[in-house]
Amino acid sequence: MPTLVKAGLSREEFDTLKGQNQQAPDGDGGGKDGVMRLKDGTEVKLDMDIDESMMGTGVEGLADAEVSARLVQFGRNALVSKRTPKWKIFVSKFRGPMPYMIWIAIIIEGIIEDWLNFAVLLLLQLVNGCLAF
Repeated sequence: MPTLVKAGLSREEFDTLKGQNQQAPDGDGGGKDGVMRLKDGTEVKLDMDIDESMMGTGVEGLADAEVSARLVQFGRNALVSKRTPKWKIFVSKFRGPMPYMIWIAIIIEGIIEDWLNFAVLLLLQLVNGCLAF
């Protein structure tokens, strides 16, 4: 059986396909799996993000009063972007499994007073953090 996958189906295309469809037992013209089976045996997978009839809009769009009412009810259709300060991003480069192991090695080298290895490891950690930033 051939299968068509249709994404972004318009309301008119949906109604046309539904008119060609052999009615499913649930009466809506499509199965619960999102697949519409046409009379000729073709299966059409419907990939509709939202049912336009639920939105209550027509071809003309929304009236100004409806736009205002929906703005009050739902708010703006925008994602809130939260900016992370640069210093937090920089400090985050010194956190993680490998940097933690290097920090532990730096502390151990400081405790045993091996200052050359202490300085080399500290420099390694700082250069690694700066390059990662």
